[in-house]
Amino acid sequence: MSSYIFEYLVSTLSPHHLARQFKHYTTVLRNKKNLLETISSLTKNNTVLTTTAQDLNLHRNTVLNRYSTLRQILSLDPLYFDTDRANLRAYSLYSNKRITLQAGIVIQPNSVLHRGMQKLVQLIEQKSKGVILLNLHTLSMSGNNKLLFDLVSRNALDMAVLSTSVLNDATNNRSKVLELPFLFQSYNQARKILNTRFLDIINASLSSGGIRCLGFWSMGWRYITSQDSPVLVPADLKNRKIRIMHNDTISQYFEMMGATPIKMHYGDVIKALQSGIVDSQENPYSNTLEMGFFKYQQFITQLKYHLSVESCIISKTRWNSLDAEHQEIIASAMNETTEWIFTEQQQFNQKCKKILVEDHGLQLLTPSAKEEQQWRSHSLPLYKEYPHKDLLKLFSTTWSGA
Repeated sequence: MSSYIFEYLVSTLSPHHLARQFKHYTTVLRNKKNLLETISSLTKNNTVLTTTAQDLNLHRNTVLNRYSTLRQILSLDPLYFDTDRANLRAYSLYSNKRITLQAGIVIQPNSVLHRGMQKLVQLIEQKSKGVILLNLHTLSMSGNNKLLFDLVSRNALDMAVLSTSVLNDATNNRSKVLELPFLFQSYNQARKILNTRFLDIINASLSSGGIRCLGFWSMGWRYITSQDSPVLVPADLKNRKIRIMHNDTISQYFEMMGATPIKMHYGDVIKALQSGIVDSQENPYSNTLEMGFFKYQQFITQLKYHLSVESCIISKTRWNSLDAEHQEIIASAMNETTEWIFTEQQQFNQKCKKILVEDHGLQLLTPSAKEEQQWRSHSLPLYKEYPHKDLLKLFSTTWSGA
């Protein structure tokens, strides 16, 4: 019973306290793998050099030399002083502690978001040298983003990647700016703005909530597909039943053009197309291909009216439990993954586009500049209604003065 009392007591100490307590140790021992493994074995074997040498499969003199080095650089002598022995044991427990985070996603495994999360898993483990582990769970392929948001808010899940629309209530609709049509001119513009100033604004808006946004990703431009007849100008949408995400702004947009937008979860779209509940839908090329939506559609309208934007969030309670070094590791891995995703999704969507057109015979329609202007004009009322005009200026859209 007495074997683990000390370990238990150390585990009750605040990570921030331990980080401050052992800041010097962490600094001088950084990248000194041999000394770190010697500390671990010494403290595990009650600082008995012979037993430690056997445990490490080393000559006793080698362990003695390492011990002398530790005594010099750490200014302690655990072989003779109980306080130093306890201190070194506490540091060993702290430095060898593993942090396991649980992350969720509700989209198919081959999607760019899923592969992005897998890359984030690898980078976090690599950058933390195995100290931080991220377990990825595909909870479903339903696209039920609110489920993920609620789980993270309640600390039932540590991290998730989800549609930004579910952040609206928690940000006083500041995140709702991302629902506006024609907000972005390019992927590069979106990547830069989303993950710099806008990220700071959103996190400030979330200050009273239970989550923190780590960054913004994208699956690519969302293109309208249709059955029976093409959609080239807004008038072609009249009387069409089009599936959309749970997005109030896009719903208003299509309603203004005479369509009937039907909000439904991602996993229900294929049945809705099969049964005729909807005759159109909008998604990046990759989703249209991978989920089989193309089987019930004939046309793709290549109009960059809306960029899919997703947020990677973490429980604020979990984030605050991490010390500064671990937070920096996660932030660094996130930045690298974000750069990868914006590049990868462009390449992946182009491959999927080629397959949809060349292998599955979908007809690709590209509105002229004059026709595109018709689509843009229908978005003007939405910009006029949006209350946070400062964000419109941030995005430098052509409608920022509306």
